Amino acid sequence: MEGEWKYAGTAIELETEDTFKRAAASLAAVAAEEKINQQLGSLGVDLESVVFEFNNEGDLTIKALNKSIPAQYQLTEDKKSIKLSVMDKLGVNANLKHSLNTMSFLFEADKLIDVVSYISKKIDHSTLKAISSLAEKYDGMKVGIQLEKIN
Repeated sequence: MEGEWKYAGTAIELETEDTFKRAAASLAAVAAEEKINQQLGSLGVDLESVVFEFNNEGDLTIKALNKSIPAQYQLTEDKKSIKLSVMDKLGVNANLKHSLNTMSFLFEADKLIDVVSYISKKIDHSTLKAISSLAEKYDGMKVGIQLEKIN
């Protein structure tokens, strides 16, 4: 984990106990990630300039918009979860998926999905409606970020 990682896109994971739905969930998650990334790009959001720098002592620096934000991280023993604490105020837990060159933080999205569903009913926004509709078909949804190793 040590080193610099740049933002590479949105991460979505759909959960289901149904064996037949698992393959469809994976394809649907990829399609939703692409749609969200396109929407962010069309809004001029340049998240690729966001960099996460991890050291081996649990310190993390998030670099964005010419600012450095100090943070800390703590891995679970099995290295499947991470707790991120930003400026000693915001602490969040995420599932961690990683390989040598990629890493994803995935957060439980139940409350977020409730908000997205409510908003999508009030406004006519195709991406929000698609995400809301997709989430209703599965047991759970996790959303987060994908990172790519820089060095």
